[in-house]
Amino acid sequence: MNITAVVVTWNGLEDFQRCIFSLQKQTRRIDRIVVVNNGSNDGTKEWLDSQTGLETIHQPDNLGNGGGLKVGYERALKLGADLVYSIDDDAIAREDALEKVLSAWERLSRTEDWVLTGLCIDPISGQTGPVAVALPGVPRPPKKMISNVKDAPPELIHDGVFLNWGQPFLGVLIPAKVIREIGCPRPEYFLRGEDYEYLLRCLRHCRVGVVLDSIVYHPMVIERPALNRRLGPKDYYDIRNHNIINREYFPRLLNSPLFRLAKYGRDLLRDLVHGRGFDRLRFYAFYDAIRPNCNYRRDRTTISS
Repeated sequence: MNITAVVVTWNGLEDFQRCIFSLQKQTRRIDRIVVVNNGSNDGTKEWLDSQTGLETIHQPDNLGNGGGLKVGYERALKLGADLVYSIDDDAIAREDALEKVLSAWERLSRTEDWVLTGLCIDPISGQTGPVAVALPGVPRPPKKMISNVKDAPPELIHDGVFLNWGQPFLGVLIPAKVIREIGCPRPEYFLRGEDYEYLLRCLRHCRVGVVLDSIVYHPMVIERPALNRRLGPKDYYDIRNHNIINREYFPRLLNSPLFRLAKYGRDLLRDLVHGRGFDRLRFYAFYDAIRPNCNYRRDRTTISS
């Protein structure tokens, strides 16, 4: 069973090094580590060129996490991977993380296809962070988001696996067969939501769950921005991509122009209340989400302020 790890990195050398070291120390040895360097200019290229045992792809430009993962998955399949183990470049896998998720996958996949992820834990707060997902025909998770596994209802946990939940690209084990069936992560999402969309796509074709004893450490404390700050590129992708995802995967209400207009109006009012004024980046995020082609990249340099 050939297991290939895929890591996409961009200008985060110290965290990225710790991530690679954690993969190299796994109790179940990883057969190959594919690294996609998204045009980093912080010494990442030079460090990678000095390493042995890594399959490195240097991209001249930043393709975003979605584009980098597509390149990495395609290379992994071309090199004969049976399973792809994917992890963010600022995450650290516990030494037995792969062994635990692989053991669960071997046990469960005897009867049906599974995509399994590790359990993400914030190294500072100790908080766990599975992401709730639900699709038609899939048992729905609780209405309230669960921020800690200990609060999960027992019926959602079976044989050490938190069903229909996942932390995409934080220690996720994906069979090559599933990747061939559903395709790779979508480069047009660039970042923010590309992982969530891929998990939803997996759920349309197979079972998904979190292996509770496969631990991956990843910071989850999100610093709240100042209320009067202007939106940035990450906000643009976050708003645009999740509107596209809602339209594709969720009920018709989310597809109605009236609902989208109401949501935009709410956010616009919030901007005005907090002194941000009319923000063109927010407008374009909603506008691009309803266009037939979502392959746009916008920031302050591409629109008139």
